[in-house]
Amino acid sequence: MFKKRSKKNIFATIKIPLLLLLILIMFIVIIGFFTSNYKMHSENYCIRDISTYSYQKFYSIMREDLFSFNSALEKLEDKPLSVKDKVKLEKICTFKIEDEKVRLEVAKGYDCLLQLYSGEDATLVEKYKAIKNGSYGLDTLYTKNAAINLAKLIISGYEKEVKEHLNIKNDSDLIKYFSGYTKDEIPALKSLISLNISELTARCLYRLSMIHLLGRPSLNEQDIKLDYKLAIEEIQNVIKLTGIKQDNVLDIALIINDKFARHAATVIASSLINSDLDSFYKFHIVMNPNDSLTEESMEKLASMKHIRDYSIDFVPFPENVLDLNLANKKIEFSEMWPPLVMYRLYFDQVFSNLDSILYLDADIIVLRDLNSFKKLDMSNYIVAGGMDTALTYCTLKVEEECNRKINNFYKNSGIVFLNLQNMREKQAKNMVLDAMHNSKCSFAYPDQDLLNIAFHNYVYPLSMRWNFYTYFIDRDTYFSYFIMHYAGKKKPWNNEEIKWTKDILEKYQEIEKYYWRYREFSPWGNEDFN
Repeated sequence: MFKKRSKKNIFATIKIPLLLLLILIMFIVIIGFFTSNYKMHSENYCIRDISTYSYQKFYSIMREDLFSFNSALEKLEDKPLSVKDKVKLEKICTFKIEDEKVRLEVAKGYDCLLQLYSGEDATLVEKYKAIKNGSYGLDTLYTKNAAINLAKLIISGYEKEVKEHLNIKNDSDLIKYFSGYTKDEIPALKSLISLNISELTARCLYRLSMIHLLGRPSLNEQDIKLDYKLAIEEIQNVIKLTGIKQDNVLDIALIINDKFARHAATVIASSLINSDLDSFYKFHIVMNPNDSLTEESMEKLASMKHIRDYSIDFVPFPENVLDLNLANKKIEFSEMWPPLVMYRLYFDQVFSNLDSILYLDADIIVLRDLNSFKKLDMSNYIVAGGMDTALTYCTLKVEEECNRKINNFYKNSGIVFLNLQNMREKQAKNMVLDAMHNSKCSFAYPDQDLLNIAFHNYVYPLSMRWNFYTYFIDRDTYFSYFIMHYAGKKKPWNNEEIKWTKDILEKYQEIEKYYWRYREFSPWGNEDFN
């Protein structure tokens, strides 16, 4: 007769195949991980080493004498500041805003600029920049000290009238009205406007415009209520009351065909709405002569002066500048990467009368004033750019394939500030030709690979906040960005499916709304989803 197996033997028999099954599953998972990771890389969706992106060497002059942020704040008490000290302090404050990843530290940077721009020697324009920075600071993180600083700036010179009107005795009592909540601050600002003091009215209106642009007085308010239309009206009234001139000029270029005209209009609208009071933007639309914009599109792009004054011209790309025969031999252009993406590498020849220009892709939303780019020390650089989403993959790929070293990470070419003077002096065209001739690169991202290879010793790294990808939304700096870049296949206007987790998808859908909010102020409005 058969003997009964013991339970111990049965379990031992079962454990061996079970163990083998577990090993097989683990092997499949590991292979799947590396496969998906490779796909992420190849599709340009990976994010690596963002928190290690450092700009310290580019602020070495500022830090030569161990200038710390705290000592910078102490320096604000010196009156008046020398021009040299003011420039140093501005860089330190800006560094906090652009590079810090903790809300409190970023908010301190904004409060620092508020104090810097509101000193006794501050110009009228600077005082309004102080109000703007104070508003950004409270939106980042509310602190009583920062709120009091903003309130004191708004009522400066009219303390007696304001305190009598609001029935308060000292500055600390202002916190009752600058609590960071809509129910307290908006009625108080409107009440101060009723005093009919021109300059006080203008300051209150500008603070109100910032509340309507940001959707709240501070981070304390959870319910965000954006009102761009009202903000535009308030800003226009501020300009009438103050007489501030738009004399801070910035040249901005976009490269588009007619298909992207409506998206370029959204870029222009968002840029104008978020510009400083003294900023004047000159937009240059660069086109392929054989694929130019229609007259209707040109007229529409020039018709948004109801937001802010600006200028716009349409520039056919010169046919003798880019050697298309050579480019076609070296680069496999596609519908996503047509030859016109190369144009930005030759802007020194297209805009021979300019010393610098800011290039913007047409799939972005601008949320800050763009004249900040002019404050970069570009004396030793050709281009300033932010890192790419797939910076680790792209850096290694270019270095291995092209045998070229990429300094300070691989940069994205969608938002770049170009020193055209240096491009001419260093003969940038020859640098690009050399990169094409003397490399075995595949140039998967034509202009971007060439920019990183040809100019690798002359690239100034921008803060990621100036080129904030939608793929960065799960990072620790999600709370603050200056330009939102809808890079990659997924755009607000298409139905491209991306495999994201539910929480990341929800964040993306919130960010996507920015595009449609600003597009409403373009001539295309939300007439369709193309």
